[in-house]
Amino acid sequence: MKHHVLILIGIVLTIGLKSAQAQCTPDPNCVDTENPGQMCPDTLDDAYLNIPYEEVVTIIPPDSFTLGETVLHLSHIKIISIGNMPPGIDFETNAPNNLFAIGTKYCAKITGTPTVVGDFQLEVNIKPYLSLNEPLPFVVTDDTSLMVTVHLEQLSINDYSGSQFQCELYPNPFTDQFMLDVQATSNNTGRFYLHDATGRLVQETALDIRTGMNEFIINTKELPGGIYYYRIQNGMKILSNKIIKQ
Repeated sequence: MKHHVLILIGIVLTIGLKSAQAQCTPDPNCVDTENPGQMCPDTLDDAYLNIPYEEVVTIIPPDSFTLGETVLHLSHIKIISIGNMPPGIDFETNAPNNLFAIGTKYCAKITGTPTVVGDFQLEVNIKPYLSLNEPLPFVVTDDTSLMVTVHLEQLSINDYSGSQFQCELYPNPFTDQFMLDVQATSNNTGRFYLHDATGRLVQETALDIRTGMNEFIINTKELPGGIYYYRIQNGMKILSNKIIKQ
């Protein structure tokens, strides 16, 4: 849990190192059960492209830092910088001067409208303090496992598993082309949309959908490898999900 606490503190302090304090209240039910620091909730909600995002997180800073085989007891923690944040999302903390004192609960208000789709693995640069006026003479880089995921839309294939049409896309990952199977209960003209990791539309294909099982081959030979997000529209119904080109 200590690992996650350092990560979130990094998120809060690094975006412009704001001097204004967030208007939020720490969760009284958040408890540091193992004494390595605590964050509540310990998993951030997913975000969606061009949809406003807001979440309040409670933070209890960890009281120690391990340097080699030596455990150092800390008084404060400050974040120097953080890399790979989703563009469009911003943070404020209620910690005075953006400095987190050990033994005190804080909160962060996370707000913004993400402008880029993708998985954002955070990288935090941390400066531990042995006392208020005694920072350690180095910065610790934390290549965190915490991921902020921004989706193309707030829809997924599971949302319509019982609707008038279902689909399967395979293989995933794929190389130059993939198969799209669409099961429909009525005739319709559908559309297949493929977006890159920034949300930009890179391919659009008309689908002549008939009652029953329909099979389509989607060719993406001209597209580079990477993460893509697809949408399949059949009348008023839309399915969306992620696919990877190798």
